[in-house]
Amino acid sequence: MFTINTNSASLFGANNYKQTQDRLDDVTKMISSGKRILSAKDDPAGIGIVSTMKTQQMSYDMVSKNIDGGLSLLNVTSTSLEAQQSILTELKGLAVTAASDLLTGDQRSAVQAQFAELQAQLDNLSLIHI
Repeated sequence: MFTINTNSASLFGANNYKQTQDRLDDVTKMISSGKRILSAKDDPAGIGIVSTMKTQQMSYDMVSKNIDGGLSLLNVTSTSLEAQQSILTELKGLAVTAASDLLTGDQRSAVQAQFAELQAQLDNLSLIHI
């Protein structure tokens, strides 16, 4: 009959050494990456939370981009409205000037030409809002 002798203590020690070395490798990876959770086996609940938080962060980034786009649109609109207000003020002044009895026919024609030019500019600015 054959007898197989094993060194149980040696096998137990080798197994413990491997487990310790694996854990040391994991801890080294965590330290070098700066992250506590590297995979689902480190913290299954934590990886789910991290995944949810990453999704939320991506959503917040998109919201931020949308807000920036809206602010840019408001700035363009505000600038256009200021220009329209300036043109309307100038048109009012031309209308008052044209109502004067002191203008000659040529002067009145020049005022009318300038009025028409400003109206065209106002029409062009109005297209920005559409």
